[in-house]
Amino acid sequence: MLSDRYGRQISYMRISVTPYCNMNCYYCMPKNVCSGKKNESEILKDDEILKLVKAAVCLGIKRIKLTGGEPLLRKGICQLIEGIKKLDDEMMVTITTNGYMLYDMAEELSEAGVDTVNVSLDTVNRERYQAITGVDCLDKVKAGIKKAREKGLRIKLNAVLPEGRESMCHEEIMDKASEIISEDTDVLTEVIEYANSVGADVRFIERMPMNVTGTDNITVGEEAASKTDYIGRLIALYNLKSVEKSSIDNGPAEYYRSDILGVRVGFIGPLSNDFCRECNKVRVTYDGRLKTCLFYEDGVNLRESGFDKDRLTGMISDAVESVKHAGHHFTEEARNKYREEKNIKRDMRPMGCIGG
Repeated sequence: MLSDRYGRQISYMRISVTPYCNMNCYYCMPKNVCSGKKNESEILKDDEILKLVKAAVCLGIKRIKLTGGEPLLRKGICQLIEGIKKLDDEMMVTITTNGYMLYDMAEELSEAGVDTVNVSLDTVNRERYQAITGVDCLDKVKAGIKKAREKGLRIKLNAVLPEGRESMCHEEIMDKASEIISEDTDVLTEVIEYANSVGADVRFIERMPMNVTGTDNITVGEEAASKTDYIGRLIALYNLKSVEKSSIDNGPAEYYRSDILGVRVGFIGPLSNDFCRECNKVRVTYDGRLKTCLFYEDGVNLRESGFDKDRLTGMISDAVESVKHAGHHFTEEARNKYREEKNIKRDMRPMGCIGG
C-alpha cells in the first residue's frame, strides 16, 4: 500500500479529465477566470489515463474519481470508465457532474459500470440555482437524477453551504446571525427533502478558500463558524445520529442518519474540521500534473514519465513520500499547526482550473 512520510495510506486518486465546463458556478469556475480554449494536446488522452491508472493500481490505489471541469463533456467518457474498471476486479470508479448531461447519459453510465455519480446541487430553488450556476436548468438536472436512479445508479448530492455574505462586515453578520442561519437552514432542508425523495445521500460542503479572483485576496472565518450552527439545527430537526462511513465512501465526510430519513446526511468541513490527518488521496490535473494536496502549487509532471509504468509508479510513490504535505493552511489554526510548511506556495488557481 502506498503511504506518505506521515503514515497515511493513499488509496484514492481523483483525475480531472477535462478543463471545460458548461456552467459558471461562482465558487468553482467563474466567468473570465477559467474560460478560454485550451491546447488540446495538453489534455490527457484515454490511453495515457489508462496507463496512469494501471500504475496507480500497482501501488494499491483502487478508487478513482473522474472530475473536471464537467467530465461528461469529454467525448468517450463511458468507454474510459469501462477501460478503468477492467484494470482491476476491485476497482471502484466514481464521477462528479453538474448533472446537465445526466439525463442523456444515465443509461450509458450505468452500462459502463460507474459505481457512484456525485451530482452538484446547491439548491432546489430555480432562481437561486441560476444565480449560483449561471444556467437556468434545474429541471433538466433533476430529470437527469431521476433517470439515473431509474437506471440503478447510486447518486450522492453535493451541496456547498450557503454564502452570499461577502459584502457584509463582521458586525453585520453577527447582528443578523440568527436570521441568516435560519434562512440558510431552510435552503438545506429543501435539499435534504429532495435527496430523500430520490434516494440519494447528500453532503454539505464548506467552500474551500480557493482563489476565484486571480488575486491573493482570500478570507476565511464565517463559513466555519456557521457550519457548526447548521449541523446543530439539522441534528435537532431530523434527530440525526452520527454513523460510521461505509465501504462506498472515499473522502472525509462525516455522516449522519435519521429515523425519519431514508438517506444519509454528510458534512465536509475543510475549515472547521481538520481532516488532513486522515487524507488518503492524490489528484491528477487534466494536463497530467500530480498534486498531492489541493491547496499547494507544487506537484509532479507525470508526462515526464513517458507513461512508462515503472517510471510512473516511481514518480507517484516518490511524490507521495517526499512532497505530500502534513495539512492545508486554510485557517490561522492550521497555519500554526503546520508551521514547518509556512513558506510553501499555495495554488493561486480557482477550483475549476485545478480539477474538482
